Amino acid sequence: MKKVWLILTIGWMCFIFYQGTQVGEASMDKSNRVVTQMMRMMDWWEEAFKKKEEPIMENVIERSEATPSSHVPIHSKVQLQKNLSYFVRKAAHFIEYLILGVLLFLMFRTFNVSLWNRGIYSLFVVLLCAVLDEYFQSFVFRTSSVNDVMLDFCGGLLGVGVLLGVTRYNL
Repeated sequence: MKKVWLILTIGWMCFIFYQGTQVGEASMDKSNRVVTQMMRMMDWWEEAFKKKEEPIMENVIERSEATPSSHVPIHSKVQLQKNLSYFVRKAAHFIEYLILGVLLFLMFRTFNVSLWNRGIYSLFVVLLCAVLDEYFQSFVFRTSSVNDVMLDFCGGLLGVGVLLGVTRYNL
C-alpha cells in the first residue's frame, strides 16, 4: 500500500509542476474553456428563469425597442468573464494543493508517522512544492507570486487540517 500512495502523491506533484511550467497562453486557454462553459450555463440559467414581463397597458413600447432589464450589458459580461477567469485560476491553485495535502497526509500514514508529524511533514512538502512551482514558472515567462504560494499553502492547510481533525476526533 505504501507504493500506491507514494506513486499517487509523486504523480500528483508531477501534474502540479507540469501545469505550472506550461506557457501562459496554454494555461489561459484551459481556464478560458472552463469560463466559457460557466458563462454558457449562466446565460441558460438567466434565460430559463427569466421573469416573464406582462405589459400593464396596451400602449407599451415594443420589446424590440426597449432594452431588456434582465440582460447584462456587454461591458459587464466582459468584466464578469475576466473575474470568473481570475477566480477559476485561483480556485485551481487552491484545489490542486488541497489534494496534494490530502495525498501527502495519507501517504505519511502508511509509513507509520505520528499524527502531528504527518500534518507537519505534509504542510512542509506542500509549501516546498508551492515555492518550487512558482520558481519554475519564472522560467516559462509566467509571473511568480507570493500570493499564489500563500493560496497554495492554504489549500494544503485545509486538506491536512480536515484530515487531522477527522483522525484526531474520529468524526
